[in-house]
Amino acid sequence: MTLSAGKKAALAILVASIVGIFPMLPNSGLIASTDFHWEADKLVQFTDSLKEGNPYPIWLPLTNVFGGPVFLIYPPLIYYVLAAILIITGSVILSLKIFSFIGLLASGISMYLYSKRILGTKGGILSSVAYIVLPFHLYDFYSRGSYVGFFAYVWSPLILLAMDLVMSGKKYSVGLLALTYGLLVLTHPVSALMFSVVFLAY
Repeated sequence: MTLSAGKKAALAILVASIVGIFPMLPNSGLIASTDFHWEADKLVQFTDSLKEGNPYPIWLPLTNVFGGPVFLIYPPLIYYVLAAILIITGSVILSLKIFSFIGLLASGISMYLYSKRILGTKGGILSSVAYIVLPFHLYDFYSRGSYVGFFAYVWSPLILLAMDLVMSGKKYSVGLLALTYGLLVLTHPVSALMFSVVFLAY
């Protein structure tokens, strides 16, 4: 049975995502990265604050001993997703693993949607797989442990896709551009600042 182009792309992205996350699958814990403990601590405090009825946690009471306004600086968008997974699973480690897999999978899909438009189906598949296993992409995750920076990879190709649609005069493309760029800002402002150079040059 011959697979359609769409199914081939889905299979390739799924396999690449599994390969990317594989080093931590056999382990009960996570690979110790630079910011892992900090990210796990933020997640637990953020989730506890939500459970207490605070819809927009800003102050984390156990940060830096006396607490700190962590989410006055960092947008909490990604932590709402992480908190939802944590509430369902009850495990910080499992939540971070699931979130990491979702991040790899979503980044591959977003790159495929953009590169398919530019390079065709085969080019889209190759680009999405390469994007998933890009050394700095995995380094951002395994070494730095920056989950928000890691998830920023999802929005960049979608911004490029939206920009291409705007230049082609497609309907609703400006709205899509505003949405995707806004999601990048709400995910990781530093990545949004750096990507703005690409945004302007494009």
